[in-house]
Amino acid sequence: MGYEIRRSWQGQGLAGEAAQAVLDEALASGIPRVWATIRPRNTASQHVATRIGMQHHSVGVDSKGRLLYLVSPRHSRLAG
Repeated sequence: MGYEIRRSWQGQGLAGEAAQAVLDEALASGIPRVWATIRPRNTASQHVATRIGMQHHSVGVDSKGRLLYLVSPRHSRLAG
């Protein structure tokens, strides 16, 4: 899932509401885990992900720099 919220609409909980709905539907549909991949500088998306219960799993790197990987709460204990 990706999202972009127009600046004038930011801060109203829209991204969190959408992210929670997608996470709930995915888990209810039997998808075993949901991952979020977020750039460290994107603190707003990190906040959305942690607010819906996703937990930090690991850090990676791609051609554009560091990435944070977060996993849905039902599977956050599946480290490694």
